[in-house]
Amino acid sequence: CPDTLVLGCTHFPLLKEEIWQVLPNCALVDSGAAIARRVQYLLNITNTQVTSKPGQVYCTRLDAQAKALQRSFNLRALGELSLWAMD
Repeated sequence: CPDTLVLGCTHFPLLKEEIWQVLPNCALVDSGAAIARRVQYLLNITNTQVTSKPGQVYCTRLDAQAKALQRSFNLRALGELSLWAMD
């Protein structure tokens, strides 16, 4: 078992409790804030404007696999899935 696990994407912290159930002695490094800052930086350098609401969930495709996650988002008081297309 690993002693440390880096949650290297913005959605991995949503699974923190489940990961701890499987790896109870593992230290989790939450990099969500750093990833969010990087995304903001990339959006700024590409002049991409994102209008969002708190708790809104965006994805780059709305296929069956993405829609299957909606129940998990609802349990965490997050909004409906919305398509986010970069111009």
